[in-house]
Amino acid sequence: MLTKNGIHAFDGTIGYLTNLTYGYASALGCLPNTDIPKNFHEYQIAIIDLTNERRVPYISEQHQHKDTKTSKHVYLVCQHPQDLFDPRPYSLHSFKEKIAENLQKGFLIIIFCSHNIPVKYKLSTGEAFEIRPYDFLYSTPQNYNRAGKKTKIPREDGDIYNFLKKYNEQFNYEIIFELPERLVNGKYIPDPQFTPLVLTAEDKIAGISWSNETSGVFFLPKLENKAKFLKEFLTEVAPTLFPHLFPDIVKDKWLEEESYRLPNQNRLLLERQRLKKEFDVALAAKNKEIADNNSKYKFLSDMITQTGNELVDSIVKFLKWIGFDKAVDADKERTNSLKEEDINIETEVGLIIIEVKGIGGITTDSDCSQIGKVRTRRQKERNSFDVFGHFIVNHQRHIPPVNRLNPPFSTEQLQDAKYDSRGLITTWQLFNIYTAVEREILTKEQVKSCFYQHGYIDFIPTEMIKLGTPIEILSKISVIIIDLDGSAILKPNDKILYKQGDEFKTVVIKSIKFDNKTVSITTKGEYGLRLSEVIPKTAVLYAYPGIK
Repeated sequence: MLTKNGIHAFDGTIGYLTNLTYGYASALGCLPNTDIPKNFHEYQIAIIDLTNERRVPYISEQHQHKDTKTSKHVYLVCQHPQDLFDPRPYSLHSFKEKIAENLQKGFLIIIFCSHNIPVKYKLSTGEAFEIRPYDFLYSTPQNYNRAGKKTKIPREDGDIYNFLKKYNEQFNYEIIFELPERLVNGKYIPDPQFTPLVLTAEDKIAGISWSNETSGVFFLPKLENKAKFLKEFLTEVAPTLFPHLFPDIVKDKWLEEESYRLPNQNRLLLERQRLKKEFDVALAAKNKEIADNNSKYKFLSDMITQTGNELVDSIVKFLKWIGFDKAVDADKERTNSLKEEDINIETEVGLIIIEVKGIGGITTDSDCSQIGKVRTRRQKERNSFDVFGHFIVNHQRHIPPVNRLNPPFSTEQLQDAKYDSRGLITTWQLFNIYTAVEREILTKEQVKSCFYQHGYIDFIPTEMIKLGTPIEILSKISVIIIDLDGSAILKPNDKILYKQGDEFKTVVIKSIKFDNKTVSITTKGEYGLRLSEVIPKTAVLYAYPGIK
């Protein structure tokens, strides 16, 4: 993200945490495997993320010296039972002098801080030592480990504090600092080179900076969206603190001061401020409206993502929306322990029973057939055949519905459902039906009537007149050639229904040709229909009833 915003950056590493696997060995030779630019002295900014605890496996080939000009190869030795190698404190300590050199001439360091836990190392030469993560700096304040999520920004004026307030809710600290003091005229006072930036709820220091006339070091708490934070900090905040490090960004910045404002500038700035306030109020209202809308229609997204009770609840809401007022969650009213339906609906035509399932894969034969057993039991209880059973599935629920196998039922499952007079439905179908009803492509009554059908329910209303599939499609001019049997009479401006996947769509007939002549009505024969838009080659077309 920094590179995309015009900031020249080197994506390096101070090494990754390495999971150690010894096999038959009792010790392993490790290398820090850093990737730091050779021209480090030419860089002006370093970003060090000590909160990044990405782990990689130990691969022997990656811990071998290459292209060396000496016969003495030094390794960091790890011995069983040590199962994790952390090269970061060692890598940073190796650059301690180079970092100090850069800080003397003008350098900015941003550190996202983690726990300050010492790491013990042993060289293959036999030397053993201990290094803490922050030992690479001479300016690190006294600190100790303490974790928390509640932070606040000091009530001070300045760009840095206004900036940090925007990210305050995102900070998580794992270390707190003591404010260094300096002896002045026989008294200890807070060292003016150190500035508290982020405080804990108990007013401890969770973030602090050190700076002099040329350089600065920022110790900051853990933050998730670091890229956005850094982009804004480096382009808007840091240039005002260290203008000599950002000459192109802060050039002529003084012209923004009030003394140098141009005519009408104050009025325009006040108007901009007023507009911003109005925008903030309108944006807050719109965000609430969006949140309310998401809550109102959450049942639709739940139908294609959830399983268990959440999925059942969402389908009950859908069924009530299309007009099945008596749709109920049967489990909430059940008193016995038998495996029964999840949803039942008492209607004037009969009892509709539905089993609902959310699965990660494709339906099995037992998934599809279970509702048939429940249906038989219900028929015996009612001493009637007026029971309609359906299996509704949210299949492959962890991937987008358009990428799922639709429908997820095998040929045998479809045939068995038809022979056994039970229905098979997917929640993706129901999701698309909602849109079709809202766009007045289908009516709720048409959708309800489909719940008395069996087999794979495609939700094409029974009263629709099937026109068939086009013989040919001339996509460049949105014309189809179709052979009509005369069961429907079509005219210009009539709508035609078709499905693309599980989505219901309509097109409008713009004009009709028969035997290369424009006509105003169809009868029986091969016609050319110019449509309002191109349709898929495999589309099955349907005419709305009432136009015969």
